[in-house]
Amino acid sequence: MANEITAMRKLRFIRCNIGEESYGLDMSWVRSIQRADQIKPVAELKPRFLADKSKNDVEADERTGFFDEARNRIGWLPAEDGDIPVYSLASRLGRTTTTLASYGRVVVLNPVIIISNRPWALLVDRVSQVVEISSEQLVPLPALVNCSSSNYFRGAIRLEEELVLLLAPELVHPDAAPRARQSPNAALRPATDFKNHVPSAPPVFSDTKKKARRDKQILLFSTSDPVPGERALSFALSITQVPEILNTAQLTRVPGAPSFVLGLINWRNRLVPVIDLNARLGLRSAEGWRNERSRLLIVRSSGESKTDVYAGLVIRPTIRALRLPVAYKPCQSSPVIEKHFVSGIIELEKETVAIPDLPQILRY
Repeated sequence: MANEITAMRKLRFIRCNIGEESYGLDMSWVRSIQRADQIKPVAELKPRFLADKSKNDVEADERTGFFDEARNRIGWLPAEDGDIPVYSLASRLGRTTTTLASYGRVVVLNPVIIISNRPWALLVDRVSQVVEISSEQLVPLPALVNCSSSNYFRGAIRLEEELVLLLAPELVHPDAAPRARQSPNAALRPATDFKNHVPSAPPVFSDTKKKARRDKQILLFSTSDPVPGERALSFALSITQVPEILNTAQLTRVPGAPSFVLGLINWRNRLVPVIDLNARLGLRSAEGWRNERSRLLIVRSSGESKTDVYAGLVIRPTIRALRLPVAYKPCQSSPVIEKHFVSGIIELEKETVAIPDLPQILRY
């Protein structure tokens, strides 16, 4: 009995590599691993199939994508009880497509019963030896990352120096029904100018004595270089909303995540999504300047269940702390920005300052 309980607490997986990326696959799904040179490519099989089909059948195949590479089927693996369809894992995840090379590997998987009773296979570049871990090292993805209809993962395996995303074959299968999308932008209104909308006293800049005692300082930061000829745009958060500022962190990208999510980091034994604040706010993406000089601002917000929700914001290295109260003017000409995600915009002497609404930004 003790051995059975121990086995239930263990997870055995292999790493499936596509290029430089590595994904975990639970061994309970794996039937066998074959060489890629055993695959019969679709291009070679098509003439034989067409020779045995009527014109109507051929047209039906074209409509259903039987030979459509967009469905990621690259060929078939011969088997005694029927050829096994092979799909490209890279294509399924929207990554750089794996070429059909002899050194590749084909991972044959058990059927996804709700889809088909037939085995199927994934083409990858390389596979590792089996790794055994405690099931406690598998943790769910943060809601902000897991809200997309294109989610392919059971969670992330937390190892000593890295995170490994664990594939969910029932979601990776090309015939899997898409999940109901929980859009992080479902409640958004069109991008709006903040003139006549900004509160006269944004909460973070409140000069009441009670508020000043509790939040004595704010942090000012920016996410991109100023645009020549335009007023500089900065952001402000209470110092109590920023538990840490990191110089570097190992980022794990998550295929299928919302476009503003750059990836995941393991911070203080917690999975934290890293987001492009500009993209989230409907501004020009800061993609072009992210480099070794960037900093990662860890921010904290109270979620709907009253538990803290964390995220990382990629910012420029210049960060300033201001003590409250701060003299400011109402915003007269603000940037076009998603008003759903800010609680106000004000003017300081040399810059426009937006106050991010973290509960809304981190909401899924």
